[in-house]
Amino acid sequence: MCRKLAPAPGRQRGIIKWYSRGKGYGFISPAQGPDVFLHKSCLRPEHVPCAGQLVEYAISYGPRGIQASDVEILPTDSGATC
Repeated sequence: MCRKLAPAPGRQRGIIKWYSRGKGYGFISPAQGPDVFLHKSCLRPEHVPCAGQLVEYAISYGPRGIQASDVEILPTDSGATC
């Protein structure tokens, strides 16, 4: 697989299922497995996600189970923004 298309070691990719700016959390739909919780504290400072965006993230374990950490919004050819 092309390295440009593959996530970095120890990271995964998924699509933002939904994210509420007001509530500060949402969910990521990974390629396989259950949805992953996303909290605003795990976003890189310059990023605010929107539904449908491709993201790369690490998995961590919080009090309620798995959650995304160090979330990075990946650029796409479409140039779509929120």
